[in-house]
Amino acid sequence: MIPISLKIKGIYSYQNEQTINFTHLTSAGIFGIFGKVGSGKSSILEAMMFAIFGEIERLNKKGDNRAYNLMNLKSKNFFIDLIIKNNAGNEYRFTVSGKRNSKKFEDVKLKRIVYKKEKNEWIPVPSGSVEEVIGLNYDNFRRTIIIPQGKFQDFLQLTDGERTKMMKELFRLHKYDLSGKVLKIEKENENKLSVVQGQLLQLEDVSEEKINILKQEINKINHELISAKAKQEKLQRQNEEWNKISELFKQKENIQKTYNQLEHKKAHFELLEKELKEYNYCVHHFKLPVENKIQTKERIKKLTEDLNTQKANLPETKQQITFYESKINELKPEYTAREELKIQALDLSKLLEIKNIESSILVLKNRITKGEKVSKSNIEEIKNLENKKNELKQKISSIKNEMPDLNILSKVKNWFTIINNLKKQIKEHESDFKNQSIKEEKIQKELKDSLKDYIKPDFIIEKDAVNSLLDNQIENIEKILAGKEQKLKELNIKQSLIDYSKNLHTGEPCPVCGSTNHPNKIEEHNLNQEIKQSENEITNLKKNQKEVLRIQNTANSLLIRLENIIEYKHNAEKKRNELNSELSELGKKYPAEKKINELELLTAFKEAEILKKELKNTEDNLQNTENEHKKASVDKEKYEAALNTLKNDLIKQQSQQETLQAQINNIDYDEWISKKPELINKQIEYLNEKYLKITAEYEEAEQKINSLSRQIAGFEGKIQTIEKDLSANKNRLENLKKDINLLLKNSDYKSIDEVINILNKKLNTEKINTEINEFKQAFFNISEQLKKLNEETKNKKYNADAHQSLIEDFKMMKQKTEMLGKKAGALESDKQQLENKLLNKQKLKKELKNLQLRAENIRTLKSLFAGNGFVNYVSSVYLENLVNAANKRFFRLTGQKLKLELNENNNFEVRDFLNGGKLRSVKTLSGGQTFQASLSLALALADNVQSMSGSKSNFFFLDEGFGMLDKDALISVFETLKTLRKENRIVGIISHVEDLQQEIDTYLKIENDTQSGSLILNSWEN
Repeated sequence: MIPISLKIKGIYSYQNEQTINFTHLTSAGIFGIFGKVGSGKSSILEAMMFAIFGEIERLNKKGDNRAYNLMNLKSKNFFIDLIIKNNAGNEYRFTVSGKRNSKKFEDVKLKRIVYKKEKNEWIPVPSGSVEEVIGLNYDNFRRTIIIPQGKFQDFLQLTDGERTKMMKELFRLHKYDLSGKVLKIEKENENKLSVVQGQLLQLEDVSEEKINILKQEINKINHELISAKAKQEKLQRQNEEWNKISELFKQKENIQKTYNQLEHKKAHFELLEKELKEYNYCVHHFKLPVENKIQTKERIKKLTEDLNTQKANLPETKQQITFYESKINELKPEYTAREELKIQALDLSKLLEIKNIESSILVLKNRITKGEKVSKSNIEEIKNLENKKNELKQKISSIKNEMPDLNILSKVKNWFTIINNLKKQIKEHESDFKNQSIKEEKIQKELKDSLKDYIKPDFIIEKDAVNSLLDNQIENIEKILAGKEQKLKELNIKQSLIDYSKNLHTGEPCPVCGSTNHPNKIEEHNLNQEIKQSENEITNLKKNQKEVLRIQNTANSLLIRLENIIEYKHNAEKKRNELNSELSELGKKYPAEKKINELELLTAFKEAEILKKELKNTEDNLQNTENEHKKASVDKEKYEAALNTLKNDLIKQQSQQETLQAQINNIDYDEWISKKPELINKQIEYLNEKYLKITAEYEEAEQKINSLSRQIAGFEGKIQTIEKDLSANKNRLENLKKDINLLLKNSDYKSIDEVINILNKKLNTEKINTEINEFKQAFFNISEQLKKLNEETKNKKYNADAHQSLIEDFKMMKQKTEMLGKKAGALESDKQQLENKLLNKQKLKKELKNLQLRAENIRTLKSLFAGNGFVNYVSSVYLENLVNAANKRFFRLTGQKLKLELNENNNFEVRDFLNGGKLRSVKTLSGGQTFQASLSLALALADNVQSMSGSKSNFFFLDEGFGMLDKDALISVFETLKTLRKENRIVGIISHVEDLQQEIDTYLKIENDTQSGSLILNSWEN
């Protein structure tokens, strides 16, 4: 992956938002992130890994309270925004945002979201797909891409099991673990075999003979079915005729009953029609006048009650107005003078403020006195530190004049070391070449011994030739085996026929052909010996087949080892020639004008080391003194600024005191200034409360008078309105009474009560009209139907007994037809099932044979891939290649002194060429050497990951580790890192080592400001 940009805020020491544009950094090939210890360098890597994986090195345990401790204590918001491009060229964005709970400081909630860029839009994707995006899990990512502080040696110090697990995950070696797949295939095959055998047992009684018997029975049933259907159709036609006559007489009987019922209801509907006519008359002439008269009476009653109520409320309300007018006259003097109370309270408040200012002035005067003493002491300290700096600078200048040229001495020392190491390497490669030649001869012999039964003495051992030879052997065995199995099958069939013919006797029918004569029976002959011999031959052939497969697997394993040895020998020979050439060339290039021997060189280095230590101590002392001087100077500015601030504050306070004192005119200043603040505060509260009380009582009385006046006006208006409405309703009632009396004179009714009784019936006229009309129509219709049926049944008769007898005959014939049909269908279904079963039985027998043959092949595969042996072997090959790649750098970094190797348990050891090329544990390496070994392995791992991903360039980030190296080792490491530019690799280095910063042009500078937190500065913007 390649990072594009990173934005962070509120993480660790990053208080404010900081942005990193990785385009400038990655385009340089090699870049750095530098800063002092604790400045926030490693926090950048942790932010990237937390955004991608949701994991973080420093806070990765259950009780770490990750969200709270990750967030800057001065920050309320938190976010990380990382954009990367993965190996497939797609852009992804990882964001983490959070906010501190305003009510609970320790409560911080974080939210992670992953996006993919599609058509210039960021589309959210599941966070669980991160490993697919990056191509690595968290643990392997921090071992190969971004290596956090303190985790650089992880791969070197892993156990064999952990390292094998990592190799499987990194290089996807799980594909070589075929044992599980073979077991799955075996189980599937066994399940299929069991199923097929079970199915065949169920079909054991299925035969062609049974199918023929069923066909004969089906033909017989079909003839009976045709005859029964003809009789059933005849009876059905006769039954339909009887049904028509029966239905006609039933209709006539039902219509007569309905007619009698309607005739009985006729008088009721005539009476109902008369009642409805009378009700309609009353509704039309009397309903509206009667309802209006009732409503008017009710209205007059209600208006009378309202009028009495309004007249009763009026005197009481006038009395309340008189009471509140009297109260206002009493309160008016105090209400007019109430502002004096407010002014006195304000003066007392100013008096309190003056007392507070007096206290502040006293504190400021004391602080100014103390500050002047500290400032004077600080000035004296600065002068002493300046004198000390000058003395130390003179001493450093003197030591540097005595110091020999360490650069030339280092080059000479390096020249001697390289010469000696080259000689040792040449001897080592010669020894390795001989050892590998012995191994090659040994493997060649093992191969010939394993193939001795199949090859001639002049056979050339090659991978394709060996596989072709053994494949031909297996193919020949399979052909012979197929012939032997066919012969065994024929012998078994023949033996079965001989056993079957023994039970055939003259006069008894043959179960197969049905004949009672058996003229040419198979002669009795015992084939058991031949069958047993065939079975033994088949068993031996299968054993031979397994043996050839075993030899083929062994040969392939030996051939792989042989190829590796030949390649190793070729590389060793090539390396030896390169080393000889390098030794010859180096011998001509002594790196100094004057030649000295190694003993003189050692003495010069010792003297230089003493001076170097003294110089280092003096420079450190100077640096500390300069830091103290810088701090004292900063303190001086702080003290001066603080004193100025205090003096300005004093002047402001004194000025404010004078201003407030001049504004107090309404109280006795001399009397109140001596009193305690508590007493003044009580007086202020008393004055404010009295002001509010007087104002509230006066305004409340005014509001009451206004409210009561509005009520009186309302009462008087309502009384006039009600009296007017009451008079109008009384006149209307008299008019309605006259109208009703006139209507009674023109009708047949004697009194209005008689009319009201009729109206109270509240008949549903529409419904009753509908019922009367429906009855008349129904009576007419039923009369017409009865007349028609009498005509149709005039000359017809119906015999129920004869009809019932016919129905019984028809039912019996129908049941017989259905029974024959079902029987014919069942027999046809049985026949079809038997035919399908017979066909299935033939297929199953063929499938059984194939599954049994497959079971044999699976058992052979199972023995080959048992356990994890094959995967562990492949893992060892990958690990060995990885070590060879790492040694190319490690050997050069250690000045051709050390080399990594694997022991028989796949654990790392070191070959020490300074001590006769002997092996020792990696745990004996110094801190610097351990770093060099870890760097070489990490780069080799990253190379392999890059190769597998198909990426043309990749990213490698290294945090710290350089502080433990001496200057020579540091130069060697840096030269190695610079060569990675040619390999299209992007390398990022995090360090506080100043020498590295001087060598790298493109970098970020991290500074931790006490006020603003960590700040990121770009080298290209300075």
